[in-house]
Amino acid sequence: MEAALVGASRVQARQTATEELVRLARAYLDFARMRKMRALARAVRTSNGGRAPGSRLVHRGSESPLPHTRRALARLVPREPPEARALLARTLFSAVHGIVSLGLEEKLAPMPAEVLNTQLEIVTCAFSAGLRTKARSQLDPRG
Repeated sequence: MEAALVGASRVQARQTATEELVRLARAYLDFARMRKMRALARAVRTSNGGRAPGSRLVHRGSESPLPHTRRALARLVPREPPEARALLARTLFSAVHGIVSLGLEEKLAPMPAEVLNTQLEIVTCAFSAGLRTKARSQLDPRG
């Protein structure tokens, strides 16, 4: 997962912070999709009907998407304190993880890959737009 996140978080020429966040969300979806396929294969092999070991999608340590997300948020809202950006990163990750896990498990409705990608883009762009609006309003003396 780390390689996919590093690739997604590489700032390309003229890439906005929002575009970077969308790429990170899509990289997480791709990773989760591969992980789900491996977990399903393990479950079939074990044929015990239970959850396959290691099938969780939440990651800690070096494979966490949070450091990459915090770096993108530092570009998006540089005046926010690091603690606030860390909280925003966890909030955005929670939203992305929810969309990915519910979408892949089709808990609410069938979710083809292109629909999941579009939903991730919509939510990530809306989150970014909201942060930009909030940052501008804090700088505007009229409030």
